[in-house]
Amino acid sequence: MFGTYFRVGFYGSKFGDLDEQEFVYKEPAITKLPEISHRLEEFYGQCFGTEFVEVINDSTPVDKTKLDPNKAYIQITFVEPYFDGYEMKDRVTYFEKNFNLRRFMYTTPFTLEGRPRGELHEQYQRNTVLTTMHAFPYIKTRIRVIQKEE
Repeated sequence: MFGTYFRVGFYGSKFGDLDEQEFVYKEPAITKLPEISHRLEEFYGQCFGTEFVEVINDSTPVDKTKLDPNKAYIQITFVEPYFDGYEMKDRVTYFEKNFNLRRFMYTTPFTLEGRPRGELHEQYQRNTVLTTMHAFPYIKTRIRVIQKEE
């Protein structure tokens, strides 16, 4: 009944106004990351040509200087609804935890040296909270991200 959510970032001049924009997509509850990744890669591959579309497979911040300007990049990350402690007291039922959702969170591993992964004692996690323009459920299945906090 309720959905699964993904953050989708678009990078590259081929996207025009969508360049460097992020959206939260609501998909059916049984949708897995490879499924939406394949579907978006196929859709934009038809628009720009399959050789010009590339999916970024991690959730680290994108460095635009390292991207090929002739390609369109899509970054997809699984996100979960995020609630502050005081919100959790009010959202008791399953319905309340899946209705009027505007904030989502995902976790990215990193080390102080800048590598995404390392030894266990070097490992840290960065929590990123996204706020959307409108609340889910909404008429559209994707809503633009208007705020990003780490």
